[in-house]
Amino acid sequence: MKKTEESWNICSRRGRFRFLLLRPHWLGVSIFPHISLSSRYLSSMMVNLPVRGLPDNRCSTDDGKSWSSTIRRSGTACIYVHDIKKHFYKKFLYEPFPVESNLLGVLTDHFNAEIVAGTVKTKQDAMDYLTWTYFFRRLLKNPAYYHLEDLEDDNINTFLSGIVSGKINELEKSYCVAVDLDGATLLPQILGYIASYYYLSHKTVKMFADTLNPATSFNDILQLLCDVTEYDEMPVRHNEDKINEEMSSSLPIRVPSFSYDSPHTKVHLLLQAHFTRTAMPMTDYITDLKSVHDQAIRILQAMLDVAADSGWLKTSLNIMHLVKMIIQGCWMKDDPLLQLPHVEPHQLPLFYQLESLSGCVSFPEILLAYSNRFDLLRKNLESDFNERDLLQIHKAMSDMPLLRVTHTITGSELLDKSYCPKEAPGGAIWVPVHADKEYSIEVKLTLPRSGKFQQNKKSGRKAHAPRFNKPVDETWWVLMGEIESGELIAMKRCGPFRGNTLSVPLSFYTPETPGSHIYTLYIISQTYLGLDQQY
Repeated sequence: MKKTEESWNICSRRGRFRFLLLRPHWLGVSIFPHISLSSRYLSSMMVNLPVRGLPDNRCSTDDGKSWSSTIRRSGTACIYVHDIKKHFYKKFLYEPFPVESNLLGVLTDHFNAEIVAGTVKTKQDAMDYLTWTYFFRRLLKNPAYYHLEDLEDDNINTFLSGIVSGKINELEKSYCVAVDLDGATLLPQILGYIASYYYLSHKTVKMFADTLNPATSFNDILQLLCDVTEYDEMPVRHNEDKINEEMSSSLPIRVPSFSYDSPHTKVHLLLQAHFTRTAMPMTDYITDLKSVHDQAIRILQAMLDVAADSGWLKTSLNIMHLVKMIIQGCWMKDDPLLQLPHVEPHQLPLFYQLESLSGCVSFPEILLAYSNRFDLLRKNLESDFNERDLLQIHKAMSDMPLLRVTHTITGSELLDKSYCPKEAPGGAIWVPVHADKEYSIEVKLTLPRSGKFQQNKKSGRKAHAPRFNKPVDETWWVLMGEIESGELIAMKRCGPFRGNTLSVPLSFYTPETPGSHIYTLYIISQTYLGLDQQY
């Protein structure tokens, strides 16, 4: 081995190396030293550190190089440091590294969950809750890290009281918690229940309450979904702002030109590309879209609960439409036939080659026309689809849930116990009832062709949603509203089917003022476009 100015060797009279100093780029040399030293760590003291049982039987260095286990399974590392730093380095070598608590960053949402659950009922309960956490233990061990001046009892109590008061004030500003008149009792609010149930930040539900209104448009709801706190950590990698700018030019909804490096803008573009069925520019975007899907449905369900609690019919319907768009990967204006496998927009006219149908044809009519008519489906589509694709299309069409809906109104104070519903202009049915009384409408959903669908009686029917990243149950919203006033009267989420029928009771109060009111019953599919019904 050649001697250079950057390295030197000390050899014993027996011809073996006792010490060897190497530069980092020499670690690939196959040698068998007992002690390996790095010249950049030379100083006045030495600490012996045995190396045993390393992962993968490899001994790694600070710059990523490694000694193979086929050469030596153990060794002794010597670290040269100044005498005054000896005990400092020994502490890191022989004692476990402390892990500090990050509870303070999410303590507000923890308090909200505990208040909703009834574990924390007063501010004193919140103080007691803190003393049982890992944060409190580390506070006493390392007070400077948490900006606590000293460990006097009075200072600790003042510090914890300030934390509790601050977090409760945040929950009050987010409309999640109210403080009773006594100044100590904590009362959970509707938004607090919603945030806790859907595991959302209190900032998210506050944004919903501040932004939503009786006439919130679809574009505003989509923007609100993308702006929530849960998407703050969506990664925007190097040069992805340029990719986002290029994507936005081909998508229908424009985003601010100065926000291409924003994670929320990226979420907006990913969802638009999902609806438009645009190819993603790179595989990382496909992974990011899956992350968006993982949270989007529960966020929208929480948004829907906020809108429904306020009684906003139009806003609630727009949110429902966005849910099914995300599941199916279509715009609401798109033909529902695009939900079928292998179908592209230029192939849609093939499905409408039906002599039995004329004029405007609905999606359910198309499904019924091809029901039990695979020969007709093959005849119309064989020019663009092979046999395997035709079988998959026919199976998806046969599995679509075409519901039969019946409904009856019940109540203890009907004006006429044996009333016969009378049809009014526009298809309405007049029912005589008392003003300001509670009634119930029993909605019965029947699935005639459910026997053909291989369903699990425990988990229920699964929707055909290949563009969504995980299986989805076939569920429905049953709601009743007054179109004229835009008020949502009652709503219930139901499903999935575990048999052929599903009964859904809806309770509601009649208006205080006598008169004629037309209520509309909606049956909205959460997973499919084109199968909604209205009565």
